[in-house]
Amino acid sequence: MSAPLISIVMPAYNAEKFIRTSIDSILNQTYANIELLIADDCSTDNTRSVIESYTDPRIKLHHNTENSGYLKTCNKLLALCQGEYLSFMDADDYSSIDRFAVQLKALQDNPEYAVCGCNLLYVSDAGKELYCSNFVENSDEIRKYMLKGEFHYSPNTFLFTREVGQKAGFYHPYFDRIGAEDYYWTAVIIDKFKIINLPQALYYYRFNPDSISGDLSDNPKKLYSSNVVKRLIEQRNATGTDDLEQGRIADLDAFVAKLTEEFVKDNSVYLKTLAQRSFNNGDKSKAINYIWRAIKKKPFNMAYYRDLLYMMRTKA
Repeated sequence: MSAPLISIVMPAYNAEKFIRTSIDSILNQTYANIELLIADDCSTDNTRSVIESYTDPRIKLHHNTENSGYLKTCNKLLALCQGEYLSFMDADDYSSIDRFAVQLKALQDNPEYAVCGCNLLYVSDAGKELYCSNFVENSDEIRKYMLKGEFHYSPNTFLFTREVGQKAGFYHPYFDRIGAEDYYWTAVIIDKFKIINLPQALYYYRFNPDSISGDLSDNPKKLYSSNVVKRLIEQRNATGTDDLEQGRIADLDAFVAKLTEEFVKDNSVYLKTLAQRSFNNGDKSKAINYIWRAIKKKPFNMAYYRDLLYMMRTKA
């Protein structure tokens, strides 16, 4: 069997501290027929200099002339890929050296699947291993948890066929600079293709749990992006389509406005949201801390106690 080209996209912004490790983890893969498309998104540190210090011809540079954000940069790079298979590598994360060899073999041995993900090994900034995700392994299980608002997958780990991008598209611009674009994208993919998650942890994710609570900013959509995705997934499950596909942006914005109004009235709603986001990001202890704080704000809200019990019983 011939060795198909794998295209890996790497958007980079102020990743000077980590990007060399990230790039090296791709260039040193045991599977060598790759191209690495990198775009520096107008970093203010020395990220671009680090990138341009490499001379490996498999690196293709497509730097941005203005800061475009992660979503737009990903979409630009994905559209430029030449490979039969496509994948991601964040500039502050890194991969095991056999990641693509293992994932490609899984897809070739199981042609009914078009997307292959894997587990994440969460690491500190210093590279200390913290804990491993425990994702379910097939589309049916992934979909079941999706409907609960739980995401048992990490699109950063996906290796997928070119056909996936052609039929499912890439990241939807609605999520530009608010996050959760990859969760919605997976919901679109899973309606058209089968996904498998390998039990191995082949992707090393630098996890800073404190960043979850720092995601407020001036755009309420950032806080409620995961709620938006859950709404869209529920719509797709019920009707086969959703507000975004139908162009009902005003309806989505009204949904976010209602959530924002609830937050303004009751700070416990915000704490509950942070609890859910922390739990979905694998930080069970921080999730429980947030939900306890919500309970202290609203001690007679039984839903918060149910959330607490679920988080205590369930492995993040």
